[in-house]
Amino acid sequence: MKPISYFLACFLIFTACATAHGSGQSLADGRLTRDALRTIKVFENAQQVNGTPKVIAKKIVQRPDAKGMWLEQWTIKRRDKQVDYDLRFVPSPGGGTNVSVSVHH
Repeated sequence: MKPISYFLACFLIFTACATAHGSGQSLADGRLTRDALRTIKVFENAQQVNGTPKVIAKKIVQRPDAKGMWLEQWTIKRRDKQVDYDLRFVPSPGGGTNVSVSVHH
């Protein structure tokens, strides 16, 4: 791999990880965390909020119930503002986990 390609690959991996982590706890693994961040980004784009959301805190609000559904609250930093989001993780009958996002009130 050429040095510039190696540098770019490392930078992209580091950047992706830097935006996905935050203090606190989450039951979401790496892939599910990335999926949740994409869902937040789509939600913010629909509200015409630009920029890359960065997770600065995570909290488990409700542990998995009998069906495997659980709730978390993530604090996202966007520009100079922090926004709390409620995330609902629901196992999909076909496999995987569905994530829904709403602004915490």
